[in-house]
Amino acid sequence: MPSSTSKQCDDGNTLDGDGCSSTCTKESGFTCDSTQSPSVCTSDGGYVVSSQTVTKDQKSNTVTVALNLDPVPPPSSVPSLSNLLDSLSLQSYSWSRGALTMQLNLLKAVSSSDLLNIRLSVINASTALPLVDSNNAQLIPYA
Repeated sequence: MPSSTSKQCDDGNTLDGDGCSSTCTKESGFTCDSTQSPSVCTSDGGYVVSSQTVTKDQKSNTVTVALNLDPVPPPSSVPSLSNLLDSLSLQSYSWSRGALTMQLNLLKAVSSSDLLNIRLSVINASTALPLVDSNNAQLIPYA
């Protein structure tokens, strides 16, 4: 941005739709904390999961969870599991714009009626998804 340009926010990227526009102006429906660098913008209306998949590797205890969130969360969002911690642990995660992919370690069987609550640290919101894989099978540890 030219130095003469007044910035309302600066989230360190040039993406629109994540709260701080490519021209460093706050987008409608977001609140931005510009006292931090980069700015952290959160959705005033929360986030919607537009698609989700849960897949368990048949030869290991790795469960892959993929979510598409709208609007796009800040890239600094850190996912955590807020329940079922004795059954699942977070191994790793990655962001690609609004897509969150998490690798979980399955510690013991979970019921298909259990819901996994995922919290994103910077947005004060969570989403719950059923713990069955894409073939509608219960998640059971690999023996």
